[in-house]
Amino acid sequence: MNSTKYLVIFLILLTACSSAEKAVTTEQAMQTRAFVENQDFEVQLQWARPMASNEMAQLAANNLLPIDSRAGQINIRGTQNFIRKYGDSLSVYLPYFGTRQMTVNMADNNGAIQFDGLPENYKVSYNEKRQKSVINFSMDDGTETYNVAISIFANKRTQVNVNSSFRNSIFYTGQVKALKRE
Repeated sequence: MNSTKYLVIFLILLTACSSAEKAVTTEQAMQTRAFVENQDFEVQLQWARPMASNEMAQLAANNLLPIDSRAGQINIRGTQNFIRKYGDSLSVYLPYFGTRQMTVNMADNNGAIQFDGLPENYKVSYNEKRQKSVINFSMDDGTETYNVAISIFANKRTQVNVNSSFRNSIFYTGQVKALKRE
């Protein structure tokens, strides 16, 4: 009985230790912070997480989502998607999955969230406790207004939250890297 108790404790400790991620150093956090504040960058997204809705559940039930996807998490690897910051300008192309609250002309952008130009209210802040930079801005494509929040963590992982005037919110995850100019 005693050996069983020690075995269980050992297995719990082993699992707890093996699942712990490497801690990010303060130096890495400061490098990422300086990177976000001072360089042109590109966010490449891997997953789209639309707001739960009956429409998304129906798409998933009818197998109309990309491979390796479900109603609450859609694989967008290998598709065109980006947020590029160069100087004061932004270029944004994000595939959209979700529900629209109002009908608009989708002929120009296939329903994607698309923007090129100067964003409004662009602000970068840093959360010391969580070691992440947060970029907030608004963009208007002439039809819709979007409020965007990009969280960039010390390991260069990103979370992007987009709120629209005519669509349900959507959340993306991905990576940030230095922008390579062509």
